[in-house]
Amino acid sequence: MTFKRLFWALKPCIDGFEHCIPVILIDGTHLYGPYLGVLLSATAVDGFSHLLPLAFSIVEAENVSSWGWFMDRLRKFVAGKRHGICGISDRHAGIMAAMKKSGWCEPHDHHRFCIRHLASNFCNAHKKKGLKKNLVELASQVQPKKFLLLWEQLVAAEPRATEWFEDKPLEKWSLAHDGGKRFGIMTTNHAESWNNAILEARNLPITSLVRALFEKLVDYFDARRVEIATQTLNGQIFTKVINMKLIQAI
Repeated sequence: MTFKRLFWALKPCIDGFEHCIPVILIDGTHLYGPYLGVLLSATAVDGFSHLLPLAFSIVEAENVSSWGWFMDRLRKFVAGKRHGICGISDRHAGIMAAMKKSGWCEPHDHHRFCIRHLASNFCNAHKKKGLKKNLVELASQVQPKKFLLLWEQLVAAEPRATEWFEDKPLEKWSLAHDGGKRFGIMTTNHAESWNNAILEARNLPITSLVRALFEKLVDYFDARRVEIATQTLNGQIFTKVINMKLIQAI
């Protein structure tokens, strides 16, 4: 049986795409219904720190071909001619290959690694207690001097770290060397939250899955609409999340 890939994007999000500098979280999750496959997704993060779904695709598996196909359509139907986009993902071979293509690579667009996945990979390769916490703290530093200090501590704890990071450029995982491209978003946790929210739907046949996703998105955007309207009526210019960041900065 031939598996036919399916792609769909959310038009309201696309219409507003030109007016922002987006960070896109790229992720895939397995389906468990009668027709096995993988649901690929691209989500952003809004001013409330809520996930903002952009596009979905149902493919036969996570591989170089399916990820390349998905990213090509994401470029064509969502990003268009818009550049300055930062994609955050794990280091799946299919994603790595897709993000090296002319439509997504430097200098027009940028690819960054999810720190949670990177830290897990590092700990699987070097099984020592406390390494994951140390690496997350290291990657999250915004000051190069503090980064260097923590890097020296990590190498002291695990000398093989130097060799392991040789093929992983600093700008891909270090916030201090990021150039501001990822806007402080370090993980794909928002995308993972969405995958958990649709866990039951992932057990459905394809048609029912698409219908369930549509209904879930309608509920989601209706809740966001009420939240935004309430804040506007209260005369709040910025979201609570942004206000907290401003207060901390001051």
